[in-house]
Amino acid sequence: VFDDGPTETGLRYCVNSASIDFKKSPSKQ
Repeated sequence: VFDDGPTETGLRYCVNSASIDFKKSPSKQ
């Protein structure tokens, strides 16, 4: 979590898109 993100929240989550991808795709490992 970084505090240089959007002014709306002031936070930027780098793993946000990654976690979303994991949720979308069933465990294909």
